Amino acid sequence: MKKYEVISRRTMLALSAGALGALGLPSGVARAQRRGPARIALIGCGRRGEQILPLLGDNVGVVCDVDSRRLDVATGIVGTAKRHDDYRRVLDDRGIDGVVIATPDHWHAIQACEAIEAGKDVYLETPVCLTPGDATRLVTTARNFGAVVCTGEATHWTRGEPVPYEVDEKLPDRGLTRVSCWGDDNVRGGDVTLNGPAPEELNWEAWLGPARWRPYNSGFLDGNARYVLGLGGGELATQGSRVFQAVLDALGIDTLGTVRVSSRGTPSLDGFYDAPQAMRVEYYLPGEKVHIVWQQRKSSVNDQRFGARYRRDGALTTLTPLLWTEQPGPNPERRALAKSLRSWLDAMELRPDTMPGLRRAAQSATLAALGNIAYRVGRTVTWDADEATFPGDPIAGRLVDPPRRRV
Repeated sequence: MKKYEVISRRTMLALSAGALGALGLPSGVARAQRRGPARIALIGCGRRGEQILPLLGDNVGVVCDVDSRRLDVATGIVGTAKRHDDYRRVLDDRGIDGVVIATPDHWHAIQACEAIEAGKDVYLETPVCLTPGDATRLVTTARNFGAVVCTGEATHWTRGEPVPYEVDEKLPDRGLTRVSCWGDDNVRGGDVTLNGPAPEELNWEAWLGPARWRPYNSGFLDGNARYVLGLGGGELATQGSRVFQAVLDALGIDTLGTVRVSSRGTPSLDGFYDAPQAMRVEYYLPGEKVHIVWQQRKSSVNDQRFGARYRRDGALTTLTPLLWTEQPGPNPERRALAKSLRSWLDAMELRPDTMPGLRRAAQSATLAALGNIAYRVGRTVTWDADEATFPGDPIAGRLVDPPRRRV
């Protein structure tokens, strides 16, 4: 077991070869001489990958997955694309300008950092990472290599008109902004009797990659790995990171500073899904005078699966995602995803500064990770965002950047 290093072997090879990073040039300089549309590779051809592929059109040059069945489906959608079963072969391809990463959550940050180090621009599905250590690593790598990195935050939010509310005399605001967030329960289950050999078409070792080894079980596939802490972060990471991103934007919070986090949940009593079915996480940001509460299935607005309400300046405002509303015309989620991908492709040509968006996504993923850490240690923890550590708390500190298998 060894921690994934900030400077990987791929980085060292790139630097020793006189790559763009060593010259201090942004990755887009070389692409300025490219003629024709950008060539894109899709890494991860599962359900999300199948949604993404048709929206990329003729830009797709390579598809990659560790499951040959999924590769067959992907090449059926884009028949002219090359296919790989190892993402590292994609990163070695100098003809590829950018990669879309739609792999299981535990792979997101590692593959994104390696792609950036290889000189690729990245479209990264959310959550962008599962640990605070990966959040720092991802932002640092993107900044050092000058990559265009857009996150798969395709949700478009609607902000309800602020309405006056009556101050609760028992709980005066005193300038405090209170935010109530909600999302789905985590799924219970995971049948251990289904443990066994992986199907011949699936490279199980490559699917697990950096995660702790465990026997193959079909209950990990099709997005369900998110309910296993270590492979995912439950709906707190999946939905919560989206909600927190909208909340931080709405409140204009640029830095987290000090965050006190408490968390409790209802553990699953059967199966191997260990993300708590119901969960309540409280965050207090004293520097911003903000109190955020995340609850699963405790409140909703207009049947929205996830969202937030916040009380500020004597008014109550609601944040809900547009993609879940009933709208006429094309599927709103597909429309939002198409717009998000189009924005990334345009950014690859225009080279705007995408770091603010990436930093916001990393902050939001960090908040989700802190909630899961507080749940796992069973007590309130205090996070120092400036130092990226839990001061004086070595037990929680071990979860900032937990050890991984070598990739």
